[in-house]
Amino acid sequence: METSSPRPPRPSPNPGLSLDARLGVDTRLWAKVLFTALFSLIFALGTAGNALSVHVVLKARAGRTGRLRYHVLSLALAALLLLLVSVPVELYNFVWSHYPWVFGDLGCRAYYFVRELCAYATVLSVASLSAERCLAVCQPLRARRLLTPRHTRRLLSLVWAASLGLSLPMAVIMGQKHELETTSGEPEPASRVCTVLVSRATLQVFIQKVGSHCPILQTPMREPGWAEHREKFRS
Repeated sequence: METSSPRPPRPSPNPGLSLDARLGVDTRLWAKVLFTALFSLIFALGTAGNALSVHVVLKARAGRTGRLRYHVLSLALAALLLLLVSVPVELYNFVWSHYPWVFGDLGCRAYYFVRELCAYATVLSVASLSAERCLAVCQPLRARRLLTPRHTRRLLSLVWAASLGLSLPMAVIMGQKHELETTSGEPEPASRVCTVLVSRATLQVFIQKVGSHCPILQTPMREPGWAEHREKFRS
């Protein structure tokens, strides 16, 4: 396995050129305007829609759809948090102002941590909802006994706890660094970016460890009786 260390700052080529030119970044004005319009539309619709979903779920009375309310709330909160954190940062620091990264090292780590947290929470919330629906269809009597609002709250608490744990490595992997150095060998302040700090080998190990958790989501398929129900649906 490759054991290369993180790439150090490289000497600044052609100091007379602009920073974007030296770093190979060239975003046209029309592209910036287009992305700004798209991001603004996504932010407005997504924030309003998910905030309304949270409001409706919190105001609704618990009933036959009580368990579903918790899943909707979990998904809406994950999407809302992602929109509030991700869209403004990407619009400013990845569309309009590529360099330098202005939110500091802590902001860089927190940004990618929140992004991963919301992504994991969304995927695992959908998986938990699908598992409950599958159990309700395949084993209705057992589902009637097990699938209660209290069970769903515990399940979603586990989902968010797992998402938190899976996202924590991003606070170590990502960070602030300088891409260029001056002629005197000092880091060039204007070339500050938010990027991967660890070596490629460490990053590969991280991806493999995260990928190894995927079989956990397949656990319900290994339960007794699952194969019989699957064949029944196929026929």
